[in-house]
Amino acid sequence: MKLSLSKLGVLSDRDLDWINATGITKSIAKGEILIRQTQPIDELYILLAGTLTVFVSSSEQENNRSEREIATIASGEIVGEISFVDNQRALTTIKATEKANLLILSFQQLENKIQQDEGFAARFYQTISAQLSHKLRRVSALLVKNKVISEPPLRKVLFVFAILDDSDIDWMIESGMQVNASAGKILIQQGEPVEAVYILIDGTLAVSVTLGEGNSRVTKDINQLSSGEIVGEMSFVETGKASATVASFEESLLLAIPQQQLAAKLKQDMQFAARFYRAIAVVLADRLRGGLIRHGYAQNTDLDGDIEYEGELDLDMLQQTALAGTRFNWMARRVSGNNYY
Repeated sequence: MKLSLSKLGVLSDRDLDWINATGITKSIAKGEILIRQTQPIDELYILLAGTLTVFVSSSEQENNRSEREIATIASGEIVGEISFVDNQRALTTIKATEKANLLILSFQQLENKIQQDEGFAARFYQTISAQLSHKLRRVSALLVKNKVISEPPLRKVLFVFAILDDSDIDWMIESGMQVNASAGKILIQQGEPVEAVYILIDGTLAVSVTLGEGNSRVTKDINQLSSGEIVGEMSFVETGKASATVASFEESLLLAIPQQQLAAKLKQDMQFAARFYRAIAVVLADRLRGGLIRHGYAQNTDLDGDIEYEGELDLDMLQQTALAGTRFNWMARRVSGNNYY
């Protein structure tokens, strides 16, 4: 069984030919574990047929494991992409609900292809970003349903600007529009198309969701975002509608990059596209992993087997975020027109 274009429409026929020629197929029986939480993973799986179930466990001790089913994976979805993006151990346990057929690619094969083929890199990371965004929406809905209010991880801009280069940032500044939003101004409306990707330069944004229908509709505040946050990227990569409302909590300054201009740039510049979609994938993977771990739905370990605690950063990450911070300050000065930042 081969992977078809209808499964992953962003990838080209040539991309799929390479995947089919390079990958190996495997079948697993009903009830068999494909990936075990907290274990190393070095392969990416594409589900060709069958159904997989996703579980998370809040305890490492086998005799004290609290396991929860949080999602199912259908034919055409990618499995293992979070570990590919962030180079950490498996976040969840994944079992076969029924006999499942899989196409397997090693992380090393993918890395080599990405290094050699910029077009493939752009399309692959776009595909990964869209699927991660879809999964994050499901996890966010689970957390809201269980009355878990999210806490912001490291500012998104620190991830994104660590991967983009100076010319990318310069293009964003030149192509974006300065938005001075008064308190209460709605930038993104839940259920509506999103017109731009916004970078918050200064101020605070409030994120809320509306649940229920008719007279039972209830609006809940779920987060506040500070300087350095990015909003609208999930709707962009999924070409869908907003899952939450974002409004100015106080007078705020933002850089708005219109989706049409961004889409045109990504289509014309494969190097930029590869960096942009990889950056978005890193952000989404961090939010998925961090959201489940911080709220007790899962545990995480680093690649040496030690427990990772929230707030700990290795030296490489510190260096990358320092560079990203410098780039953000450069953007802030140019957008605001002063040297306050």
